[in-house]
Amino acid sequence: NTGTATDTFNTAVGHAAGQAVTTGTINVFVGGKAGLNATTPGELVAIGYNSVGLGVLTGNSNTLVGSHSGFDMTSGNQNTGVGQAALFECTTGALNTTVGYQAGRNITDGDNNTLIGGLAGDGLISTGGNTAVGYAALSAPSAGASCTAIGLSALTLATGNENTALGVNAGNVITSGTNNLIIGVNADPSAAGA
Repeated sequence: NTGTATDTFNTAVGHAAGQAVTTGTINVFVGGKAGLNATTPGELVAIGYNSVGLGVLTGNSNTLVGSHSGFDMTSGNQNTGVGQAALFECTTGALNTTVGYQAGRNITDGDNNTLIGGLAGDGLISTGGNTAVGYAALSAPSAGASCTAIGLSALTLATGNENTALGVNAGNVITSGTNNLIIGVNADPSAAGA
């Protein structure tokens, strides 16, 4: 146990890891300051220096692996973030899955996003239902909801909803356009706002 008689089945390894847990159960903290301010999490895995380091986490069933992963998380539930600073700013978001360097880094309260690749979906903030696979795919600040971007830098500027792009740089000139289907390397619509 990490601290009190009411926190059970917890494991903490590293300087200040899991030090604030009060009634949280079935948690694993590995790394300096991992879960530093987590108070009542349940079934949390925080591995890496400062993983869940700042947020006063009360959420359950989160898995965060990598230095600074889930750093700001507070009441987020059922998130998986693997990679340095993955889900860094995710405070209340739920059911997000990110794998890669800073994948989903700026999501705060967005839900149901699947992001795989370095910087994939790093521009998402409050939107949900997105899928991005590839380096910097769907990385526009305030990217839209329900978008699918598969390929290196696909939909890098898209802020509109329900766009689908498949291919390297596919749809990378779309800005506010919605309901686009773009297939092919460097394929784009005739207008950025299409």
